[in-house]
Amino acid sequence: MRKLLILTLVGGLLFLNSGYAFAGDRRELTMQQAVEMAWNHSSALRAAGYNIEKSKYDRDAAADKVEYTPTGQASPEAEIAFNNLVQADINWQAAKKNYQAQQDSIRLSVYQAYCSILQNQAMVESAREAVYNAELQYRAAQLSYQVGSGSKWNVQQKQNDLVLARSDLAAAQKTLEDSYMKFNQLLGLSLDERPQLVEQPAYSPFSVASLEAEVSRVLDESPTVWQARQSVTQARIALDIYSFSNSEAHTYDSMETSVSIAEQNAKSAEEKAAQTVRSLYNSIQQLEQTRAGLVQKLEKARNDLLMTEAKFKNGTANKLELAAARYAVVQVQKSLLDTDCQHAILVEAFKTPWAYGG
Repeated sequence: MRKLLILTLVGGLLFLNSGYAFAGDRRELTMQQAVEMAWNHSSALRAAGYNIEKSKYDRDAAADKVEYTPTGQASPEAEIAFNNLVQADINWQAAKKNYQAQQDSIRLSVYQAYCSILQNQAMVESAREAVYNAELQYRAAQLSYQVGSGSKWNVQQKQNDLVLARSDLAAAQKTLEDSYMKFNQLLGLSLDERPQLVEQPAYSPFSVASLEAEVSRVLDESPTVWQARQSVTQARIALDIYSFSNSEAHTYDSMETSVSIAEQNAKSAEEKAAQTVRSLYNSIQQLEQTRAGLVQKLEKARNDLLMTEAKFKNGTANKLELAAARYAVVQVQKSLLDTDCQHAILVEAFKTPWAYGG
């Protein structure tokens, strides 16, 4: 339905496919399976499909009333019949484009919801590590106070830190539950079901042969831009076959102004679409720079953990230091996953920016 891209997009939302299965009582879902389930569940998409049929019936009925195609000033009857056909044809084409746009929007919403669960799972894991660290810190403060090398104030501070860490864990678990519910609603699953998501975003650098060529592609494919351009065509046709009869609802000057209004609206839609493409591209590039820094940071955190584990084994590092080193790795891993999810979503949005809400 949509034109094939002339330029190849290197990168994109690539996911490591594990196939469809059930793990015990838990449904396993790949990204594509989730998208297809959401399409099948969407009543809005079904309604959009019915609207294609309805618009085709209306278009055929309007065509039956056109006796000839006017090429200039026409009779009032011919003008009305042909304008009705033009409008009905636009409505039919718009219905088909709206159906595709609905699919694009649902697909991107599923990507976002799928990634949200992955990110929130990582957030829960990070919060658990934070609680473990806080518990160790609190116990260490208590021991120090008992042997006289620590203050009661420090014990209270560490206890407060532990309470806060546990609160953060509870909040993270609630956020994860909320993300599951949103995901399940999209797919039509029971709200208490917890499907196992079996894919992770696989990062690949994103590049295009020509950003301006991609802007042109989006201008050609965007349903919003198409609709605005069709309004220009419709206004020009109405002006060309203006009958100058007393039955006209508008003056010729008013119809001329309608053309100018439609042209400016189309220009505005084109500019907005082009800006969205460029903004998405820049955001993707910024994320890739951020990711490069996180990769280096993760490598350092892992090296620090290896060193701390070695020291712990030979007795030169304590349990607090080991837990802190592990927590540092978990934190960077979470940041890296967040970045990869954002990158994957933006790359997908770049393909169909009209479906992206920002």
